[in-house]
Order: sequence, then C-alpha cells, then structure tokens
Amino acid sequence: MKRQFVSFEQYKKKALQDPEIKKSYDDLAEEFKLISDQIALQKQNNNNTLEQ
Repeated sequence: MKRQFVSFEQYKKKALQDPEIKKSYDDLAEEFKLISDQIALQKQNNNNTLEQ
C-alpha cells in the first residue's frame, strides 16, 4: 500500500473539522499571538541597540 503525500495545510484543514481539535486550536491562538508579539518586540529592541 502506497501512502499519499498530504501537505500541512491539507492536514490542518481536515484536523480542524473535529470540534474538539478546533476548540483547542482556537483556545491557544491568543497565547501564540502574545508570544509572537513578544518576539517581534525583542527583535525591534535588538535592532535599536545595534543602531546606537
């Protein structure tokens, strides 16, 4: 039996059809946004430090 390649986007779309997985994914969205914002601020601060 040969396996078919599934892209991450295809896998994610199928997985998010499950209400339990979708809820968990949505619950974590805010946390990942905060982390992303913190990383962006750190990068900005590092750039400002290097320019001085």
